[in-house]
Formats: sequence, C-alpha cells, structure tokens
Amino acid sequence: MDPVMNDDKKQLMDDQYHILHINRTSTRLEKLGTTHVYPKGFIFDFREKEPDAIYYIKRGRIIAYEDSYDGDHRIYNIMSSGSLFLEEYVLFPRTCPVLFKTLTDSELLKIHRCDLIRAFKSDVDVTLDILDSVCNKFCASMETQRIGIKQDAEWKLCRMLISTFENYGRAYKDGMILNEKVSHQLLADLLGMNRVTVSRKFKKLRDLGLISQESGHLYLPDIDAFLTYMDQLEFQSSTTRSDNESDGTQLPRD
Repeated sequence: MDPVMNDDKKQLMDDQYHILHINRTSTRLEKLGTTHVYPKGFIFDFREKEPDAIYYIKRGRIIAYEDSYDGDHRIYNIMSSGSLFLEEYVLFPRTCPVLFKTLTDSELLKIHRCDLIRAFKSDVDVTLDILDSVCNKFCASMETQRIGIKQDAEWKLCRMLISTFENYGRAYKDGMILNEKVSHQLLADLLGMNRVTVSRKFKKLRDLGLISQESGHLYLPDIDAFLTYMDQLEFQSSTTRSDNESDGTQLPRD
C-alpha cells in the first residue's frame, strides 16, 4: 500500500493549510481565457489598481504574501496547478492588499472580467466553478482561525509538514520524501512564527525519529506515526486548555 493518508484526512489537512484549488473541472474555464507563461519571480501587484482579470494556474506555483513595515515577510498560502487567484477582487472590483509571486516558471490562464461575467449569464457551471474557489478560501480562512485559537506551535508545524508532503512529496522507502528543499525560514513565514521557534520544533521531531533528511530533502519515515503524534499533541493541548480554563490561567501558544 502506498504511504499516503486517506482522502478524508488529506482534505482536512488541505483545508487547514490553505492548499488552494478548485474541486471542479477546469475545461470550461480554459475556453474563456488565453494562456500566458510567466518566469520565476514574476510579481502581480494590484494594491493600487483594481485587477481586470482572474488567473487559473495550469502549471507552476505561486505564493500570496506581503512584507510589513517592520520587516516581517508573511506568506498566506501557496497555490499550484488547479488554483485560481484574484477572483474575489475581480468579481466586485477592489484593490488587493497582498502580492502574488511565481515560485517557478508558471503557465497561467488569464480570464478577463467581461468574458467571465458573460459566461456567468450563459453557463451556471462556470459560476459554480468560481464559487467553488471562493468557498474553499473562506473555509480555509475560517479553519485557520479556529486552529490558531486551539493549537500550539508544534501542532501547527506538524500540520503544515504533513500537508506539504501530501501535496508536494512522493513515496520513498517506507515513507515519503519532498521533491523540493524547504527551509525553516519559509515554514516560519508561512506559519507567522519566529524562525528560532520553528528550528526548535524541528529538532524535537528529529530527536523523536518522526522526520529526517535524505540528500538534503525532508523525509517522513512513517506517516501513521507522525499522525498519531499529532493526535497526541492535540489531546495534550485540549487537556491543558481545559485545566487552565478551570483556574483562569491563560496558556501561551509557543
């Protein structure tokens, strides 16, 4: 049996981690737009100008991010093939507060607002395709807020790692290995944590034998053991939270 999670567990992790994609077919959308290729590092900036088109990722990977005035670099999600972006800012025109940047050379389908609105009037399935993407983003945002309240830093890191392996990894030996190298800084930016905190949690996972490296790539030797450890963390967090609520103590998340 391949070392992967069941579909229900994987969908739960995707929703929490902001693995953004539409669940419906993309063939209808491909008839509406034109395909463009963008090089690695290309930035879409609509902070001062309303976008007039949405983009569907046919190939490649894109991040949504912003840099704060105090120097923090915050990544909100990573999108790959099957993802839409900017639709919520195009349907009801408004500027977008975050930037989008290609992490790899990317092939995108560009659909102008006028063509999209015209398609809405003639094909309800196109409308549902776009609503599917918007719904996924809303649910992911809600789940992130819920997790932020309930879980600690270690569980959040584990959640992100398992989602990353399921979406960007492959079977290797008895576990899974990531196809690309991932830095502690990238994970810290995604989680909104200090890099030192992420490195400290990584060391604990390595010491427990739950994660290691093979040729510089992260390797997950036993998915079931990793998920079991996450369940233990969740139970401990729930128990500690209940104990502290009973005596009025506020528990720090790090």
